[in-house]
Amino acid sequence: MFNSKYPIVAVGMNQVSDLNLALAVSRAGAVPTLSIFNYATPSYKLDIKSFEQDLLKFRQEFPIEDLILTIDDKTLLLNLEIIDILINFKIRYIELIRSTSKVIEPYIKNLKEKLKKLQSNDVNIIGKVVHTEMNKKRLKFEEYYSILIIKGSNGAGRISEKITPPLSELTEYYINKYHDKKVIPSGGVSSSTDVKELISIGAAAVGIGSLFAAAEESCLSTETKNQIVKSNLSQLQTIDTFDLPQKALVFSDMDQTKWNNTEGLISGIKTGTEGHIFMGSAIDRITEIRSVNDIIQDLCSLL
Repeated sequence: MFNSKYPIVAVGMNQVSDLNLALAVSRAGAVPTLSIFNYATPSYKLDIKSFEQDLLKFRQEFPIEDLILTIDDKTLLLNLEIIDILINFKIRYIELIRSTSKVIEPYIKNLKEKLKKLQSNDVNIIGKVVHTEMNKKRLKFEEYYSILIIKGSNGAGRISEKITPPLSELTEYYINKYHDKKVIPSGGVSSSTDVKELISIGAAAVGIGSLFAAAEESCLSTETKNQIVKSNLSQLQTIDTFDLPQKALVFSDMDQTKWNNTEGLISGIKTGTEGHIFMGSAIDRITEIRSVNDIIQDLCSLL
């Protein structure tokens, strides 16, 4: 499916999935992600110039390798040049983050037209499924997704506090339910045994977040990475966000912006003493700061 050596996807992480991490992941033979939220200005507009410059740098080193862009529907609607940029730089995959706001509803038709244009230019739309249970409802926007990222309850980022089936069980369920779509499980994956099990079930690839956040090449400060190394799952807290709670290693309470708590996240990334950093159960596997390449080699050692 992906043009990569290994079936590993570095899942999108706000403020963390930047160019440097993307280059390191691609050099190691896996699939990187860029987060569009990294290019948001304080006025919530995009720094289009910086975004294009980063895509150019990536393409100069990796002319044909795959790169996923995580983008929300509001950004896709409000920035007319985004689609042309994606097509020009041959970005074949976008992870679409659907808004929970009713403000977007009057523009659904326009959004669908944009998605159709992307699909007609060989861009695959990835949908993220954060389910509290295996409900039988039809997946919204199902017809536009060719790939599903299944988010398990052990992951960082927006998760449910309710009890959910194991990630392997969720993966099997969605593979069987959506025969025409590829499935990428993520959330708490932290070992070669995890990867082997999920791939053997039929997963097209496996999503990794927390391990890469603490890698040598990530933008987190050394102080923040050291805090992660010496912490464990029992120290994670749940913080409120715009739609769903998120698991995080909290360094200090801050006034948070509701959209992904970006203000506190940026402080956590920079300081390791203020704000927070999103983490999942994989934090228990992080005992030292390692290179992206070493992490990927270990994860794929049983394949």
